[in-house]
Amino acid sequence: MKVGFAEFLAEVSTGISIFVFNLVILKELGEKGVSAFGIIGYVSSFITMTMIGFNQGVQPILSFNLGAREYKKIFKIIKISFFILGGLGIFFYTLINIFSFEIVSIFLRDLEDISLTQHALIFYSFAYIICGFNIFTAGYFTAIDMVKISTIITLLRGVILLIIFIITLPKILGTNGIWLTMFITEMMTLLASYIFMKNYNPLLKK
Repeated sequence: MKVGFAEFLAEVSTGISIFVFNLVILKELGEKGVSAFGIIGYVSSFITMTMIGFNQGVQPILSFNLGAREYKKIFKIIKISFFILGGLGIFFYTLINIFSFEIVSIFLRDLEDISLTQHALIFYSFAYIICGFNIFTAGYFTAIDMVKISTIITLLRGVILLIIFIITLPKILGTNGIWLTMFITEMMTLLASYIFMKNYNPLLKK
């Protein structure tokens, strides 16, 4: 239960973030905004599940090599994973920005609704570039049995920072602040992930 708690929070936080987003969007943009966010949710689920699937596949390999004390292999796996996840993030971001109209048109027919959703998706897609790093880092600390740090990272990106930014950014940036919330949240979480990897990674002491 202890080891799986961070993964449990990751799933629960998705529901919390969707609920908070919908409340703010309904207030700021009405039903059309909620509809746009629903479509973004479908796209985001496909992308994040790809990265979560990769992360879950790597976790047993990390744990096995930790038990075998193959620390050099673990560092190699981390580097390869970051390279792959960074490549996936750039790929998905580029794909969405090139084909944003076509993607949105699958769900909508009204040109005004398409324009709103396309605009929102392009802003939101910045988050896809870096979200994989945070997903992997949380999974990495779970794999090496440092669940507290994994839980902190999960809470930061899924609940704490997200709620702070979804409330404050629209007041500063207008409606664009809504769609940039996830990107700013991922950026701040990435900074925290870097600090944890640098200062609390037990493998650096090996």
